[in-house]
Amino acid sequence: MKTIFVDFETFYSQEYSLRKMTPVEYALDHRFECIGVAVAEDDGPSTFMAPDDFKSYLGGIKGKVAMVSHNALFDMCVLAWRYDFVPTLLIDTMGMARAMLAHKLKSLSLDSVAQELGLGVKGSTVHNVKGMSRAAIIAAGLYPSYAAYSCNDNDLARGIYLTLMERGFPAQELLVMDTVLRCAIVPKFQLDDHVLAEHLHLVLQGKATLL
Repeated sequence: MKTIFVDFETFYSQEYSLRKMTPVEYALDHRFECIGVAVAEDDGPSTFMAPDDFKSYLGGIKGKVAMVSHNALFDMCVLAWRYDFVPTLLIDTMGMARAMLAHKLKSLSLDSVAQELGLGVKGSTVHNVKGMSRAAIIAAGLYPSYAAYSCNDNDLARGIYLTLMERGFPAQELLVMDTVLRCAIVPKFQLDDHVLAEHLHLVLQGKATLL
């Protein structure tokens, strides 16, 4: 099975950000815009693709594939809901790092994990494009450096995956990870907000009475 590493770069601003929103809210928001996607197959080089080129690339994928990213809850939600593609196996290097390195790291960010494993340093170009659309980034001449930044992120995620697998991350746990991710990425039921709100009220009321 082919392994594909992906890293989405998307528009963000002061208010519209993963720091303030869940991946689900962010991916479905009307302000969402894909700037580009870094893609690497197995041990091949990372390439930064424009949104339309990435869509065409997905259309050409044949057979079973595993897709890997750091914080897959975000990347795979975008992949499924914006590009209508769900790979055979979903792998999250952040989840792998949580299982093997959380006892020694304060943060499981890509930069923190990569440095802990001696893989390199995450760049800072993303901070220069805050609030900028794809067109604005290109017009400002920042697109080449942004593409290189994304490819570096993708290479770091691949390094994390390979290193943690070599250190003994259980292969069977990848299947568990895939199942958990699919609970969000490929939902099978809808929640009734009204019923849940009523239940929450009763639970809180019961706790208050008990106390």
